[in-house]
Amino acid sequence: CSVDTVVCAEWHPLERNQIVSCGKGHVSFWSLDNGGMLYKRMGVFESRDKPRYVTCVAFNQNGDVLTGDSNGNIIVWAK
Repeated sequence: CSVDTVVCAEWHPLERNQIVSCGKGHVSFWSLDNGGMLYKRMGVFESRDKPRYVTCVAFNQNGDVLTGDSNGNIIVWAK
């Protein structure tokens, strides 16, 4: 689990055991296994300035994740 401030979360439309959450300076990719265990991977912003807030999350037709942030960026996180 996490203590980070979360402002948005969405179930993956194609893979029902996947959740994406975002909030104060982060985007998290969650997986739920058959036994009910929840696993988290953090999105890495690499060469971009880390945003203060990631404010929204959506999915495209291929299941890629799109996020919008407080820096005005829209980022596509490929599967």
